[in-house]
Amino acid sequence: MAVIRYRDTGGELDQRDHYLEMGRELLPYIHQELDEKKLTPEYVQQWGKIMFCHGYVASYVLDDTDDLSHKRAGQKTGKLRSKDPQRKWIANIMIPLIDAGLTRDQAELRVVEHIEAALQSTELQGGFPEDWFKSIITHGDLAATYDFKHFSAKAMRQFVREPIDDIPPIPEIP
Repeated sequence: MAVIRYRDTGGELDQRDHYLEMGRELLPYIHQELDEKKLTPEYVQQWGKIMFCHGYVASYVLDDTDDLSHKRAGQKTGKLRSKDPQRKWIANIMIPLIDAGLTRDQAELRVVEHIEAALQSTELQGGFPEDWFKSIITHGDLAATYDFKHFSAKAMRQFVREPIDDIPPIPEIP
């Protein structure tokens, strides 16, 4: 069974071992009946069982399709499309501002001001491409993805607890 790559099977759904063992148990009976050249209804039934077991196991062994490719591809493009790094960066700027007494709107305005400054200065971008920052703002405000409805303070606090090694430097905003 080591030849099967990327097989999407799990626990109670994976019956390969069951049918392999069932087929092995039927082999002595099938050999005996073949040697004796008996064609009985029981033999026909047991022959059908062994053929079913063979088909079930062989379909896994001989099937070279990669039934998890769409999941792996989805994870890869999901990471490319994920806005979590931007969310984490925004959270690490906004939560200290909110905790210092600023309103959500005031904190958002500060974030937008910093993004606009970062778009003018590669030093503030910390090695991240301009597009990384551009996607955060729309028409001079934070994009809807990061607004009050879609990005709560509770969610931001979760991001603040994560390591910040995958985001641009957090600016010191007074």
